[in-house]
Amino acid sequence: MEIIVFSFFSALGFLLVLCRILGFKRVMKWRKVLDVITTFGLPVLLIGTFSGMMTAFFTGLWFTGLTWLLNLATKTTTLPFSYEGSQYNKDNADSYCSPRS
Repeated sequence: MEIIVFSFFSALGFLLVLCRILGFKRVMKWRKVLDVITTFGLPVLLIGTFSGMMTAFFTGLWFTGLTWLLNLATKTTTLPFSYEGSQYNKDNADSYCSPRS
């Protein structure tokens, strides 16, 4: 039971630190990537003991839940990834346009 409580406070701390560093809008924009990083990255970092891995796993789950609740509360839309040379034309979604057009 203590692991679940400690992991909740750890996830809340991660979320607060990320909001302070990146800003709330960026955290909500990149929340899916941050969820995957915390859920799978933290257990890899704390692979030494079973309790460390379980705390890290529950921290990732709490982080996912907290960002999901914040997304529901603020109605923030997540944008698709944009990369240089995107072939998606925002004016006409049905047409194909080359990156140089």
